[in-house]
Order: sequence, then structure tokens, then C-alpha cells
Amino acid sequence: MLAVSMKLPRDTEQKVKELEERLPATTLPAERLQILLDLARETWLALPSEARRYLHRAVAEAESADEQGYLSSAENMLAEISRRAGELAESEQHADRALAAARAAGNAKKEAGAVNLKGKLFEMRGEYDQAAECFEQCRRLSEQAGFLEGVQAALNELGGLYGLRGQPQRALDCYLECLKIDDELGDSYCIALHRYNIGWTLEQLGRWEEAAESLYRTVAISEQHGFRDLMLDAMNVLGELFLKRDNLARAKDMFGAVVQKERDQPGYRALLRDALANLGLAHFRAGELAAAENTYAEALEMCTESGDQRERAILLVRFAELLFARGNLERAEEMLSQAQELCDRLSLARESAEVLRIRGLIAQERGDATGAASSFEQAAGKLADAPDSYELARVRFQYGRCLARSGQPEQARPLLEQAARTFRLLSVVADAEEVNRLLFRLEMPSDAENAVLGAVVGLTRIGLEPVSLFERALRIICEGLEFDHAAIVLGDSAVLLYGRPDLDTADRFSGRVAPVATERYVWIPVMTDCTPPAGIYLERTEPASRRPSPGFLVELIRRCAEPMRRLAELPLRPEPVVRIPNLHYRGVVGRNPKMIENLRIVAQVASASVPVLVKGESGTGKELIARALHDSSVRSGKPFVAVNCAAVPETLLEAEFFGVEKGAATGIAQRRGKFELAHGGTIFLDEIGDMSPALQARLLRVLQDKVVERLGGTRPIDTDVRVVAATNKNLEELMRRGTFRQDLYYRLNAVELEVPALRDRKEDIPAFVRYFVTSSNQEFHRNVLGVDEAAMACLIAFNWPGNIRQLRHVIERAVVLSRAPVLTTTDLPAEIFAASTTDGPCQESDLRTARRAAQKAAADDLERTTLVQCLEKAKGNATEAAKLAGYSRAQFYRLLRKHNLRTN
Repeated sequence: MLAVSMKLPRDTEQKVKELEERLPATTLPAERLQILLDLARETWLALPSEARRYLHRAVAEAESADEQGYLSSAENMLAEISRRAGELAESEQHADRALAAARAAGNAKKEAGAVNLKGKLFEMRGEYDQAAECFEQCRRLSEQAGFLEGVQAALNELGGLYGLRGQPQRALDCYLECLKIDDELGDSYCIALHRYNIGWTLEQLGRWEEAAESLYRTVAISEQHGFRDLMLDAMNVLGELFLKRDNLARAKDMFGAVVQKERDQPGYRALLRDALANLGLAHFRAGELAAAENTYAEALEMCTESGDQRERAILLVRFAELLFARGNLERAEEMLSQAQELCDRLSLARESAEVLRIRGLIAQERGDATGAASSFEQAAGKLADAPDSYELARVRFQYGRCLARSGQPEQARPLLEQAARTFRLLSVVADAEEVNRLLFRLEMPSDAENAVLGAVVGLTRIGLEPVSLFERALRIICEGLEFDHAAIVLGDSAVLLYGRPDLDTADRFSGRVAPVATERYVWIPVMTDCTPPAGIYLERTEPASRRPSPGFLVELIRRCAEPMRRLAELPLRPEPVVRIPNLHYRGVVGRNPKMIENLRIVAQVASASVPVLVKGESGTGKELIARALHDSSVRSGKPFVAVNCAAVPETLLEAEFFGVEKGAATGIAQRRGKFELAHGGTIFLDEIGDMSPALQARLLRVLQDKVVERLGGTRPIDTDVRVVAATNKNLEELMRRGTFRQDLYYRLNAVELEVPALRDRKEDIPAFVRYFVTSSNQEFHRNVLGVDEAAMACLIAFNWPGNIRQLRHVIERAVVLSRAPVLTTTDLPAEIFAASTTDGPCQESDLRTARRAAQKAAADDLERTTLVQCLEKAKGNATEAAKLAGYSRAQFYRLLRKHNLRTN
């Protein structure tokens, strides 16, 4: 019997059990081989090691019986399993044997399958012309044989190849053709696969809301049918989508979940490698350079083991850019040389352009303006056939920035404008915003008001959700118009702040429907159709004669009206019963007494600059508490720097914290550490319990002496930072074990806060749900009105091991997938519904459930009996049997697969 059958879906487990029981009593070679292949098909996605066992038995028996058709099928499946495990050499051997056996059997369908698989192997090695030739050959063979599944497979692979070559629209056309075939075949796996591929392609095209829906549908179908690898693939691409949207926390959650699932139950090694590479990129974008280096190193080692040369080239380029950011220029150049060698050998134009782009950055860092310009221009030339590609936009952006820094703004501007247009087209938020700010600074010296308006318009075009948009807009407005503080005022509450504005003064202006501009204060009423009006409040520390022009104010109001309306829809304002003076908190306050008491303490100690220790499980919102301490303090206009101690390897954590001195080693440039970057503001040390004892000692000295010393440096550097630490571990237990210093613990917890788990604040779940529904509506352009009573009961009953973070993910997914105005229990993931129905309103009666199960079982039995009878009457001829049963040929084959029946 299957050793680990509990990892299979229940219906699959039952099929495997039945097949296992039939095998010993079957003596005819063909029947035995069919059973072994069926067992492999049922297990190969969830349990590839078990599938291999069945297939090796099938190969041995097929060779003994000279059954070439069955031999080809077994070898083809072994080749695919090996390919998914990253064992390319072994996969190629199986594929060659599958092709030889198919030709010996004269079976065009099996030949097409083997040729298709060889194409996949060529593609993984970066040999794209050979891969395309194989896929086209597979398509021709399949069309000649009337083999729809083969045509579908070839189109699917051609779509992937077009995607890799930077032709996403051609890829999308292939996948849409696949969907037409799906309508005839009705295969659940193919439907999920092509939704995944369409999602991936839409993401490449910048149609990110459609992409998210397609990918989430893939996850839902895969969960339902047990397509584990496909589900994880879709989660990986969803992470890429969130990465482009600059939602780094969400991206890291997705990539981290894929990595963890692959580590817990190893399956598709290439998927683990891709998820690690993406997780490294997310760390890099978040400024977590040490964590990125550690993650890239593991992914690169896996590439070397598997022999995937294209992925190795991509990772070498990413690693080189990371090393450049860390100031290690010599090692970065070494990696670029290795990458360039692979690019030349495999004819990888995009990757070669990336090598040249980073060489341009290195040349610029070394003061070689001519070398930098040459590298950037060569990179752009290699990407000329993809004018709207992300890679070309990055080249234009970084070349434009190089020109701007070297005093050539007129030459820089057109490059930056082209890059901004492409980034907006592809919905790449972080890069679009960076270009936007650079254009703003170029415009500032000549016309500050136009520069501000241009930057705000640029932000509205990126597609940011309103909180992020106004956080960025306030910074730009204050910088451009020389204000020190600002606030967004909705009703009688300031919901977003920049600096520390005088909110009493803001209250005096906020009731006015006309703009107010004095030497120190400006009130800009953006929404006057509400009472009181909502708008933007600006404040200077010192009076100045310069005031915004009336024309500027009118245009700013026009540009901000729609984002302000969307912001007003979010339940950001606390209810009157929990208003806390001087608290600036970006999350949902709720009604939980423990949480309210925590926030009262935050408001009391915010400006004291004493260290604070925040305890609580993962996902409870510890970073929101840290941000509230920062935003509510006199440091609010200064940097807030977060460091996840658990994500950084011990060998790199010291450099991450304290920086590196120029010349600390050969080819090393100076780099500031997190404490220097946070000077004047707040540093948030998350997962402090994972810090090594040696680093704990250095941190203690920094807290005592208020100075840091870079690695390789001898000069102490003064630091003025407020430290907020957080942990989900029991530090008292760690101290008893001797792994956490007592003196550091007492230094960190001058004030200690415990954030309750979501299961202990269930009275706040409705408020969280309302907020997440609204924010997801805005982010994904949906119009879900709320949650029905049964679904809300399920959400309240669930224990939420992942806390608020998990609840947000569940609501986001439900909003994206729902086609009704209100979320119901059918929109919730199966695990939420199943775990929440032990008692409470969302449980169906046992009688109704039993009746439905009995009716379904009776219908299935009748359907299977009818199919068998029709096949017997037609003597195994599927076309004739379909006519007898009254089904189309495609419907008949779909039902045969459903009931595990075979034709001659």
C-alpha cells in the first residue's frame, strides 16, 4: 500500500487504494502496465517519489513483455518527474528512451509527447531555437494524429518560449488558444495550468488586476484537485506581481510560503530555486542586503547542481547587482564576467543587457562617465527589439540618472520620461516612483509648483492605493513648497501625517470650503461635498512670504479629488470610544481592551525615546506598533528603518547593522549600516531573539555609548536612534538557556508591550474584515460590498494561526475571486470553512450533508454504469460509445477520465 497516502486528496487516495488492490490479481502484461501507469498518474504531482517507484516497475515489465507503447509512456513520465526535480541529464536519458520506444511502436501521439519533453529540456538549458523546433514538431505530429491534448501541450510550451523571449502578447495568444481546447477537453489540470500561464503573461504585460485574478483562480483550482506544484508556481508568480507593485511584505510572504512548503515536502527543485531567487530579490528591494546575499547563494548553488545555465546567468546578474549595492565592486565584476560568458554561449540577449547595465553602474561609481555611457548604450541596443520591456526601462532610468548626476539634465530628461512611461505601462510601482522623484528634482530649480504637480500626477498614474499615494504626495508637496509638516484631514481626524503638524491649528482650518494660505499655514479643501470638508493641511516651522499660487491650488485639488474620495472610503478613523490623543496609528484600532491599552501606552511614551520591546506572535502587527511609536514622536519626520534579524545570517548581520569602511578589503566601497541610515529616527529590530550572542554584545555597546563603528573602520560614528525591538519568542526562556543576554534584555524593555493574537481579539475581526474588503476593492478594482453573516461567522470562529496577516490574505483572495456583491462561505478557502464548521451558524446540517453525498454517489454510480455499457455495446470504440451515450466525443473522454475508464 501507499506509504504516505494521507498527503493525497481523499478521492485520489481512494483510487490509489483500489488500483493497488487490483494489481496482485492481474496477470496480463498490458493490464498490469496500465494499472502501474494509472498509479503513477494519480501520485506523480503530490508524491513524485512514489510515482517513480511505480514507473520503474512499469519499465521493467514493459521491456520484459516488449510493450513499446507502455514503455514509452513510463519513460516519458520518468523524464518529466526528473525534469521537475532539476535532474536534467537523467531526464534527457528517459526522454530519449521514450522517443525511441514511441517510434518503435509507431505511435504518433507518444512520439509527440516525447518530442515535447525534449523541447522543455532544450528550453531549460537556454537552447531556445532547438526548443521551438521541438514544440512545432510536436504540434504537427499531434494535428496529424487528431491529438488535441498534444496540440494543447505544444501551444502551451510555445507560449512559455515566447514569454522568455520577451514577446508576452504572442505568448498570451498561444494560451488563449489552449483555453479553447480546454473547453472541449474539460481537463481540470489543463484549465488550472492555462489560467496560471495566462496570469503569468498578463503580469508581464502590466495587466496586474487580471493577472491576480487568473493566478488566484489557479491556486483555488489546484487546492481543490491537489495540484500542489501548480499551486506553488501560481503563488510564486503572485509574489512577483506583489514585488512589482512594491508590496514587499506581501511578496516575501508569498515567496516564503513557497520555500517553506518545498522544504517541508520536497518536490519540484526548480520551483524551490526560483522561489529562493525571488525571495532574494524581495530582500534586496527592501534593503535587506545580507538576507538577499544568503538567499541568492543558496539558489545559485542549486542552479549549479541542476545544470540550468540560463537561470544561473540570471542569478549571477542579480548577485552582482547586490554586491555592487554592498560596495564590493571587484567581486561584482567577477560575477558579471561569469554571467557574460554564459550569455555569449547561450545567446541570451536580455541577460547580456543586464550585465552591461550593471557594468554601467560600476563604471559610474568609479567616476568613469565615458565607460558608463558606453555600457548603458550597448545595453539599450541589445533590447531595441523590445521597446516597452522592463529591462530597457531600467537601462534608460539608470542611464538618465547617471547623466543627471553628471550635470546633463537635458540629456537625462527624455530617457527618464521614456522609462517612467514604460514603468507605468507595466505597473511597476517602485521604479516608477523613483523615476518620478528624479524628474521632480530636475524640474524643481526652474519651477517648483509645476514640479510638484508633475510628481503628484505621476503618482496618480502609477496605480497606488490611496494611503501609499498620499504618504508619498505629502513628502513631495512639503519638499517642493518648503513646508515642514503636513496632514491629510478627513472629517474631524488627521489620518495621515508628515512630520509633526499642529493639529489644533489644522482643526481651525478644516471646516472651510475655500483654500487658506498664510505665511505659516495652508489649507487645501479637496473634497467639499462632505461635512466637514476633507483636505490637505500644510505647515511651516518658520513663517515665509512665499505662498502657493491660486492656480496651483486649483490644479492640485483637481488631481487629488479622486484619490481623496477613495481614501475616505477606508475605515481609517478610530471610533469615538477609542480615540487616543496624540496617537498616530496606521492600522485598525478595534475594541479589544488589551490593544487599546497598548496604544494608550504608545501615545504616552512615543516622544520619550526610551527603548521599547514588543512581544507577540508573527502576523499580529508588531511593526505597526513600532511605526506608531515613530509616527507619534518628535522623530516622525526622520527615517524609520526595519531590520529582520531572523532573515540575516550571523556572518553578515554585523555589516548590515554597522556598515563597512571603504578599503576594508580589496575592491570594497564604503557603505552605511542600518544604525547610520536611521540617524535621528527609529530602528526597528524584528525577531531580536534570533540575534547571535556576539552581536548582542555589540548592540548593547551601541545602546550604551550611542556610537557605531563600521567593519574595517577605526572612527566611532555618533548615532541618535530610538530602538524598538520585537520578538515572537520567549526571551525569559532564552535567558535561562544562556542564549540571550540579560543586560541587553533589560536595556531593550524599558517599556514592554504584548500584542494579542487575533484569536484573543475576535471582537475586532469584523472591523478588520471591513477594512480589508475596502482596501482590496481599491487595490484590485473590485466592488464587493461586504461579507454575509455565515461567512463572517466562519471568519470569527477560525483560530487564525497566522493572525492578522493571514486574515488579510484570505479576504484579499476572496475579493479578487468573488463574482457576487457579497462574500459568502464559498469564497473562503477550504481550510477556513472546514476548520470553522465544528459549531456555529456556518455549519450545514448533518442530514443535508449526508443527503447530498448520497445523491452524488448514486449519480456517479449510474454515470459509470452507463459508460461501461455503452463501451461494451460499441466494442471499445469511443466515438461510437459517445454517440450511444448521447455525449460529444470530448465530453465522453472527460467522463472516462473522471471514472478512470480506458478504451482500446
